[in-house]
Amino acid sequence: DDAPGPGRKTKVLSSKAGAMGAVWGAAVIPLLGIERMVSFDPAELINESQMVESATVYESVLGYKNPGTTELEPRLLERLPARTDGGRRYRLTIKRGVRFDRDACLPDGRELVAEDVVYSWKRLLDPNQHFAGAWALRDLVAREDIRRVGEREVEVVLPRASATFLYRLAMPATAIVARE
Repeated sequence: DDAPGPGRKTKVLSSKAGAMGAVWGAAVIPLLGIERMVSFDPAELINESQMVESATVYESVLGYKNPGTTELEPRLLERLPARTDGGRRYRLTIKRGVRFDRDACLPDGRELVAEDVVYSWKRLLDPNQHFAGAWALRDLVAREDIRRVGEREVEVVLPRASATFLYRLAMPATAIVARE
């Protein structure tokens, strides 16, 4: 079973989605919305049904432990991020064994690395792109303050402490895409 959950290996899926559903391992998950999906790209999501559908293809670094709660849990990380410097500096460690699925950009798939997280969030914040999901990070962090500090480690420095930063990392707009 490739679905994420307790005791199961998390799998990051790339853009393998068809008109009738998103591919998760061998299963096809029917799409929920009645409107036409223009893109599964997390950065381009504009409404709740698109966010739900995109979440069948992409994963955020954090998620909610149980529906309807505010308790966060690591999805693509080994543990919840360490917070230092008065709540301004966060260190995220990528979980080992998380892989991107095979597709045209990644014929053999590959393991998720810190550079994918940095790429995803800097891309989301790119002022030349005008992504709908940029609001999730734009008021909290600048592109230059997101950096790779190791093969599996990312550091984010906020200009001021934020009570919502980790919750924003659980949003579909901040889901991770392969840098390819």
